[in-house]
Amino acid sequence: MAGMERVDQAGAIVYREDRGAPRILLVSALKSPDEWVFPKGHIKSHETVEAAALREAREEAGVVADAVLPASLNFRSGTEDVRVHYVIARYAGDVPPTDHRKVRWCTAIEALETLTHADSRRLLDESLRLINFDLAEQVGRSQASSAQDDGFRELLLAEYKHAADSLLHNEEDGEKRARFFMAVAAGAGGVLSFALGKGTQLHPTESDPLIIVMLMVVTVLGWLTFVRLIFRNVGSDRYKVGLNRIRRSFLSGPDDVRKTSLAFDPFTRPHRVPPSWRSIGRGGWLETVAAVESLLAGVLIAVAIPTPSWWTDAGVALVGAALTWILMLFYARQIFIDEEQRQAST
Repeated sequence: MAGMERVDQAGAIVYREDRGAPRILLVSALKSPDEWVFPKGHIKSHETVEAAALREAREEAGVVADAVLPASLNFRSGTEDVRVHYVIARYAGDVPPTDHRKVRWCTAIEALETLTHADSRRLLDESLRLINFDLAEQVGRSQASSAQDDGFRELLLAEYKHAADSLLHNEEDGEKRARFFMAVAAGAGGVLSFALGKGTQLHPTESDPLIIVMLMVVTVLGWLTFVRLIFRNVGSDRYKVGLNRIRRSFLSGPDDVRKTSLAFDPFTRPHRVPPSWRSIGRGGWLETVAAVESLLAGVLIAVAIPTPSWWTDAGVALVGAALTWILMLFYARQIFIDEEQRQAST
């Protein structure tokens, strides 16, 4: 055989993990179906050893694998001058095979007992140390990844609780401020009546500094409360968007059946209708505070501007209240529209 041309082939020692231990891929030999060998075959022109080895595993066993070590293992086989370069490869998946071979996944001990040729058994014995080392790395990465997933899941749950608590606190804080303002506004009339006394007579042509100062204080408090409610609503909307983002991370997509168990659809972005001057009948805290603030502003304007009659005074108050209402709701509307556009762009 000394004058024979050497034939180079490529083979794959493919393993997959099974409960922390490797299982080795064996296939039946093409010419002798009772013999068990590693997938191997000829190297095509312009084909690397690794590519040829992985192709043979795919064709003969229907197994997709990733090369772990370069093609550095080889031995002579049979009566021909054949050199097979083996690649240790890690199982990645299954595809339909093109060759009709029997396929077995054996434990390391079973593979050493099942392989027909002594050279193959010796080669596997030498490769098991490298296979076990790679397997230990893969299991370690998998466990680390699982631990990271569990840690991230706990982080999401903690973040969800924090966001939900912050949303509740934000809503309660806004309501407390609104109630406080309403109480102050309701009591302002009583305080003024007590301060002025029953015998006080006011005329539309006159302005009382005490009433003006009192109304200015309550009006400023009302404006601050109104602005606080605007940004309370903006903050609540942001918290709701964040809560939905966390809810989505626990679902596979909009069609996930678990979505029906949630109180809110996490794939629908929370939408708040921007306020307008026609919002007077909506009854939210923002609109309620704006309505009371408008009345206070109208009365303040009427008291501060002397008029010839009570009817003129009432007209000035109504015009002042209407203008205040329109301007306040326009201001709030612009903030909500800007926030809506910001949310849509993220």
